[in-house]
Amino acid sequence: MTANRFFIYTSLDYGKQGFCLEPKRICAKPFVPSSPVCGALHAGTRLVGLFDRIVYLHSAYLSSSFWAPGSRYRLKFLLRRAIDLRAGGGKMKAVVIEKPGSFQIRELPYPHPGEGEVTLDVKACCVCGTDRHLLDGEFKGAVYPLVPGHEFSGVVARVGAKVTHIKPGDRVAVEPFIACGYCYFCKAGKTNHCLNGMVIGHTKSTEMKLDGGFAEQVAVSVRNLIPLADHVSFEAGSFIANLGTIVYALRRTQLQHGMKVLVFGTGANGLILAELVKKSGAATVVVTGRTKSRLNVALRMGIDETVLADDSQEKNLRRIAPRGFDAIFETTGVASIVERAFRYVAPGGKIVIYGIVPPDQDARINPFDICRKDIEVIGSFSSVNSCIIAQELLAGGVIAVEHLISHRFPLTEWEKAIETSKDPAHCMRAVIAIP
Repeated sequence: MTANRFFIYTSLDYGKQGFCLEPKRICAKPFVPSSPVCGALHAGTRLVGLFDRIVYLHSAYLSSSFWAPGSRYRLKFLLRRAIDLRAGGGKMKAVVIEKPGSFQIRELPYPHPGEGEVTLDVKACCVCGTDRHLLDGEFKGAVYPLVPGHEFSGVVARVGAKVTHIKPGDRVAVEPFIACGYCYFCKAGKTNHCLNGMVIGHTKSTEMKLDGGFAEQVAVSVRNLIPLADHVSFEAGSFIANLGTIVYALRRTQLQHGMKVLVFGTGANGLILAELVKKSGAATVVVTGRTKSRLNVALRMGIDETVLADDSQEKNLRRIAPRGFDAIFETTGVASIVERAFRYVAPGGKIVIYGIVPPDQDARINPFDICRKDIEVIGSFSSVNSCIIAQELLAGGVIAVEHLISHRFPLTEWEKAIETSKDPAHCMRAVIAIP
């Protein structure tokens, strides 16, 4: 140990790391271990963290035993402070829903990456209907307070122990669903039905909180990271979670070339789904909805025909497909529209319920029609191994999504973003963009 610098090493899972204590030259006397400056860790001593990980202080604590009495406790305090400052200390801004109907933009401590985790500098996070339901207290099982946001992308800031294939600076999107990997459905490859599943940005128990992407930084398991190509924007990357659910729905449906397909709903997901159906070989794709401006967007995306959901809707749909549609996708999540889909499906056709209908809404369906017309009813929930395919679709230029972003807001204007997203006539998709 020299008079001006020494290291205290601590053992970590991934090798020997250290902290450096560099005393400032503020004392006339030389810096030696027996001096009061060292023994009391004088305020002029500067503590510099050399790594970005929470460490166990045991070995450093023991290493200080040769110092003056009482110095170990001062060292322990300063080491903890240095770790906090270097590895995620300080404060960041985050949206916190305190209770239904009440939220704040709060300053929270930066998160630390645990084993198998990274911390992510969030760059873009989509505003979703689920976020509105969480704010309104309509999401069953939510435990408050919570940080919402489950459709986001960003840059890896720090990595935790045992993270080897991801490094700081990597661009990633996030798959928000977390499966346990051990239950029956996980073992059967049906991770979207995991018995212990959790979703980032939702909170289902007081034992495990999964803060979401409406924050400057968030800790995420490496299992939920999707590498983002350099030429794919962060805003496009924030669509990957939703795009993965669309890919999964199309896989479930197994469309054939030459089909006539009808899509109920003109939300961003409905329009993206319709575009992918067209590019999958459908002969005719029709989108129907209540908002003319969104129907015009559908036409610009290459959709064959659009039908306004007014009094002439049935007549126009019958004109386009007199024998019915071979496949119908319901993306609105409205029970009455699920009922309506059965009017327009062709014998031997498929009805895909993609939109999430609230559990308190019932649809009246005649089982005889399903049997007599050989109708296949398909439910599609979340996704299974589909987000990586979604990234490939974006990276390969098969689909573009940035044009669907109608509004961008800073994190501090989250409330305005939520209110704007409630107006379907003027807002297609709102995104929180963080520099």
